[in-house]
Amino acid sequence: MKLKVPDNLRRRSGSAGGDPRLGTMVGASLVLHLVLGLVFGGYLVPHRSAPPPPAYMVDLVNLPVARPQAGRPDGRVEKKATKKPVKKVTAKPKPKPKPKPKPKPVAKKVVKK
Repeated sequence: MKLKVPDNLRRRSGSAGGDPRLGTMVGASLVLHLVLGLVFGGYLVPHRSAPPPPAYMVDLVNLPVARPQAGRPDGRVEKKATKKPVKKVTAKPKPKPKPKPKPKPVAKKVVKK
């Protein structure tokens, strides 16, 4: 005995309604998306890398150093051989004369009559 299934409940044999171009369009879309993903992801076309930016060191704890190009403030600094500075001989200034003491007022004797 065979059961009779109505047409609206029967499975269709074709893909998505039987349109043959739909499968082709889905496949083409899949291939196009994969190619675009590989191109923009950098796998098919190599991307140029920019040179790294210069590195700066900021020390928020110590005071600024005299020569920042020399490196860290607590690092070793190689001293160059330098000549000692020549001292210039200058004449000593004359000492200031001591001020003369002011004379004290003399008390006069008062004569009573």
